[in-house]
Amino acid sequence: MSTILVLNRFHIDARYPHVTNVQSFTAKVSYQGYAFMTTFEFLRREPDIRDYKKGQTVFKQGDPGSDCMFGVVEGAIDIKIGAETLERVHPTHVFGEMALIDQRPRSATAIAAADSRVAVINKKRFLHLVEATPHFALSMMQVITERLRRASAP
Repeated sequence: MSTILVLNRFHIDARYPHVTNVQSFTAKVSYQGYAFMTTFEFLRREPDIRDYKKGQTVFKQGDPGSDCMFGVVEGAIDIKIGAETLERVHPTHVFGEMALIDQRPRSATAIAAADSRVAVINKKRFLHLVEATPHFALSMMQVITERLRRASAP
């Protein structure tokens, strides 16, 4: 049995010193002959991947969002409230999870910052990943916790 090592680092965008992006470094591990990927490395293998051109909206603040969340496969997605960019989401990172979890409307707008490929994770798939992959659930909690800390920082 292999040990899973997940390291996180934070980097700060000079334009938004109060905003940090979690970047997960993942290690492939194997257990009884099966290879597993940790955190969000699996996104590029998801069956529902959509292409967005730079400037195209993925979803708008207030849209219903209980059906899916997203993960960036290529490119970058800006998360905005009004004109303010709260976060830029890069490959192997997720967004839109809040509305999927709490069944409330989208709290921000997501716009492609560059031509992007985005994996769509529907509720059924999300629940399967949480149940079958404890490291996915832990990684989701880390993402949500980091975003909550940023939102409540002075």
